[in-house]
Amino acid sequence: MNQEESVERVQARRAVALPDWVWVPGMADVDGYRVLRVDHENPRQCCLIYDVDQPPLWGEPELPDFTDRATLNCFRDIVREHLKKRYQAYGAQWVSMDVQQIADAQWRVFVNTSFNGEVSTTPCSFALTTELDALLDAIENVRMFPRLERF
Repeated sequence: MNQEESVERVQARRAVALPDWVWVPGMADVDGYRVLRVDHENPRQCCLIYDVDQPPLWGEPELPDFTDRATLNCFRDIVREHLKKRYQAYGAQWVSMDVQQIADAQWRVFVNTSFNGEVSTTPCSFALTTELDALLDAIENVRMFPRLERF
């Protein structure tokens, strides 16, 4: 990490580098633009708006602004869908995900699954200091959890 780059920018770069990363309408980028629409043929190209008094423009957002709650919630949905696909590929009949604050400054992602009628809750991230850190840990390290070790 270069000394000038903030922790938030490093986290945003990690998210954008994920294979399942997509921009979702409603997300904000670090330059203050908000995504209105996504080009389905080239999902990195988005219709962006900065100010309601200016016309929208097409471009590629730089990095997501995870201090924006809507952007963080969209990322939570991306992580949820990724984990759901991974667990269903392994045979889960249903999958849900919870992000919980387990202590004052600790967040953790849990996956609830049903395998052959057996319902269980599995931690899917380490306890980390922010919700974003827990989400990134869950999606980056899904292979380390026992039910998915064959992937």
